[in-house]
Amino acid sequence: MNHEMYEAKKNFITRELLRMLQAACPEVKLLEYRIDSDRTDFEEIVTIRFIDGYVKRVDVTADGLLACARDVLGALD
Repeated sequence: MNHEMYEAKKNFITRELLRMLQAACPEVKLLEYRIDSDRTDFEEIVTIRFIDGYVKRVDVTADGLLACARDVLGALD
C-alpha cells in the first residue's frame, strides 16, 4: 500500500466513518486506523474506542472504503 492510499483510508475512517457512527451510535468516541507489519506480512486494524473505555478491534486488511465501513458497522452489532 502506498502512502496516498494509506492516507485516504485513514482519513475516511477517522473522519467520515467516525461522524456517521457517532450520529447512529453516540457511545462511539473514536476510530483509529493503523497498519501492523512485520517483514513478511501486514494487517490493517481499526480500533473502535467507546466512551465507557471499551475497545474493539476490527481487521480491515485489503478492504476498500465500503468494505471498511461494512466491517466496522458489523462489529457494532
